[in-house]
Amino acid sequence: MKKLMIIIICLVTVLPAMGSRGSKITWFSPNSLYVYTMGSWFFDLPFVDFCGTGDFTDFNPMVGVGYTIVNFNRVLLLNLEFDYARNQSPACDPVGMNRLDYYSFMLNMEYRFGRRSPISLYAGTGAAIIDETAPYSFSDNFSCFVSSIGMKVALSRRLMVRFDIRHYFDSDDSFDYLYVDDWGDVVIGLDTYYNESYGTAISTGLEYHF
Repeated sequence: MKKLMIIIICLVTVLPAMGSRGSKITWFSPNSLYVYTMGSWFFDLPFVDFCGTGDFTDFNPMVGVGYTIVNFNRVLLLNLEFDYARNQSPACDPVGMNRLDYYSFMLNMEYRFGRRSPISLYAGTGAAIIDETAPYSFSDNFSCFVSSIGMKVALSRRLMVRFDIRHYFDSDDSFDYLYVDDWGDVVIGLDTYYNESYGTAISTGLEYHF
C-alpha cells in the first residue's frame, strides 16, 4: 500500500517535468471521462468467516466513474476513480443477511503496451467508506484502505473489457461483529483474530469512454 502510493506520487511529480521537454503529455483532457460497471464476487469477509457460512458471496454489482488526469504519450495514464460496490452474504442468524456498501476513491496508474495496443495493466490505491447493515437493525460505517490491480482489453475505440482484483483492509487488527448469546440477546463483540481484511473482490465487466 505505502510503496504503491509512493510510486504514484513520484510519477505525478515527474510527469510535468517530462512534459516540459516537449513530450506529448495531456492534462485534464475533455475526452477523459469514462464509466464502468462490473459484477463482483467477494471473499475474505470477517463476518462470513466468523459465522462459518463460506468464503464466497453471491454475484454483486459494482458501478463507477473515472477521469484521466494525465495522459503521457497515450501509454501511461493517471486516473482518478470513484465507485460503489455492494455485497450480501448469510449472517450468523440463519434468516438474516449481512450487507456491506463500499464507496471507494482511488488513484491508479495505467500502462498500455504501445499506443495501438488493446491491452493495458493498472494498479491503484485509495480509501473507502463502508456502510454495514446486519440483522436486528444493526448498522455501522467506517473507513479503510483499498488497493487494486487489473487489466483492460479494448473491444473498440470507446469500449473495453475490464478485469479487477481489489482488497479492502484496515490498519487496525480488530473487527466488530454481531452474535446471539445463550440467552437469545444480540451482542456486539470485538474480535482481534482477523487479518485486518474487510473483503477482497474479483470483478469483471465493461468500461465505456466518452
